[in-house]
Amino acid sequence: MHTTSKNVFTHSGTTGDTFLSLSVVKLLGGGDMYLRLHNMNNMIQQKLGWPDAGIHSGRMSQKDFDVIAELIRHQPYINKFEVYNGESWTHELEEVCRHHQVGRIPRNFSNQYARSQGIDLDDNLKELQMYAWMECREPRKVPNKPIAIARNDHYQEGNELDSPSWRNFINRGLLEQCFFIGIDSDHAWFEDAFKVKVYHHKTPDFMEMARVISAAEMFIGNQSSPAGLAIALGKTCMIETRKNEKLDNNEIFYPYRTNIQYF
Repeated sequence: MHTTSKNVFTHSGTTGDTFLSLSVVKLLGGGDMYLRLHNMNNMIQQKLGWPDAGIHSGRMSQKDFDVIAELIRHQPYINKFEVYNGESWTHELEEVCRHHQVGRIPRNFSNQYARSQGIDLDDNLKELQMYAWMECREPRKVPNKPIAIARNDHYQEGNELDSPSWRNFINRGLLEQCFFIGIDSDHAWFEDAFKVKVYHHKTPDFMEMARVISAAEMFIGNQSSPAGLAIALGKTCMIETRKNEKLDNNEIFYPYRTNIQYF
């Protein structure tokens, strides 16, 4: 057992949301955590009155749970991480749906989850905005590849497919220095977008992804579960954000993290 906390958290969001929600789980002392399967549509309908969860309809799945379970259990403030089966809970992280707007900048996921649990944002600024809240005690270097990258077609509203920023990185030798993380279709999409070849370091689950991100010197990627994980781990990052939203209103904008830049 990692902590003596009696807190019991439930969550229904995506993999990236789950990693970012842990900032509040850790701040509250940790405890047991349960993932509600196939609950996103129900959550969105109940909390927001929307018809469904869009591209995330039907999640989270058993497969989603399986690929994050070891990493969540690896966190020292988590006693138990299991699929929800009617257990009593003390903190319903699904309440974040009612707090998409936090009334201040930044409106990132940490502040949204904090608002959902009645946490004072000013009193807990460092824990929510400056410090890493996830860890990986088993870093694994990818030989001769100090940079981890990930890019997919999610949250790309307003962005060019052949991004000038990514093209600049490529022209400066990025592909010789990096390894791509993510699923096969994301890797294929990246190579097709830029008509290049890049080494794909396949990770069977997010524990392995955390190992290689932790050992990398930096991460470059768009808003995605690898980006959420890199931020949670406190890594130096360059994050591509969607351009249909002002940067300071973006959910993944962490301006107090001086080791993160945005493009």
